[in-house]
Amino acid sequence: MVKDKRLEKLIGKSMVVINKDHPHYHRLGIGKSFDKLAHGDFGLALEFEDGSSGYVFSAAEVKLLQEESDLLLSTEDIIEKLAGCNYGPREIAMYLDMSEKTFMKAWLDKTSAIRHHYEKGKLEADFDINQKLLDNAKTGNITAAQQYFKQVEERKVQDLKAQIYYGSET
Repeated sequence: MVKDKRLEKLIGKSMVVINKDHPHYHRLGIGKSFDKLAHGDFGLALEFEDGSSGYVFSAAEVKLLQEESDLLLSTEDIIEKLAGCNYGPREIAMYLDMSEKTFMKAWLDKTSAIRHHYEKGKLEADFDINQKLLDNAKTGNITAAQQYFKQVEERKVQDLKAQIYYGSET
């Protein structure tokens, strides 16, 4: 096997991998050395110092390995970023190379980590957009001000609906 120098920056770090015997992902500490086995359907195959092997969990992490970046996105970060870009749960499952059935089961559970990170990604994207919209409205952009006030009214309606459905909280 040929050593891949691009992988040296991962030594001692944790990363998300999937191995052939286990359909779920988990974090593995990386040993002092490992080899690149091959590029496969799941991404980059790795062999660890202890003889075990696995695949880098997502295509995004493979892309980051090929770039000169020390930062690897976690699965949670990927879910948040994709949800923030208006990708649905089925598309995210496909992107992560996860079984759609497994991902959807977790996504439908409103208390699951997958659902939490999905909703968090949408909320953060909405915040960024609304913050920029507010900044533009404050500088005198009339269109931005109109859009901002429209969203304020929509939020008031949503809040009133929540009070009606879930009871008044003051």
